[in-house]
Amino acid sequence: MDGQTCSQCDERAMDNGSGLCEPHFEARREAIRDELSRPVPAQTRSRRAHLQRKVLTVGRLLRLTLVTVLVAPPAFFGVLFLLGEAGVGSGSDSAATFGEARVAVEELLRDPGSAVFSNEVRGSGSAVCGRVRAKNGFGGYAAAQRYVYLPGTAAVLEGGQSSPDFVLLWQAHCR
Repeated sequence: MDGQTCSQCDERAMDNGSGLCEPHFEARREAIRDELSRPVPAQTRSRRAHLQRKVLTVGRLLRLTLVTVLVAPPAFFGVLFLLGEAGVGSGSDSAATFGEARVAVEELLRDPGSAVFSNEVRGSGSAVCGRVRAKNGFGGYAAAQRYVYLPGTAAVLEGGQSSPDFVLLWQAHCR
């Protein structure tokens, strides 16, 4: 490199293999640092970077769990409650009859003809609350299950797919 001049000026080039003098070499180094520190536009990101953004982190999992457990069930049953209060689908009389409740509960049972109802009361918000026993898949009677029926909606059985939601519904209408 001895005897070479800078490719951008007439100064003597440094012995660093760049062919640039010290001021131009430092300016180029700063330009490269600035370029590397800028955010990369979305269209130039690699597939790997895209996949890394889609990974389910612990924080995202916690947020998803909180929304699923704490926000969705109360919102769902709030809508059911409002529909029950408005008397949707039950004509001018918004109070549910015990017969309507029994029909709705029987639709959820494996053997509807074996249903034995007890402790039926009218709950708040024109709901019907009670207990039902019915035959299980083995032909024997299962333990009594609590149920809540809101007029114009469906009945909900204790221990079903929405068991945590049932407790909230029971506390809201049947206490």
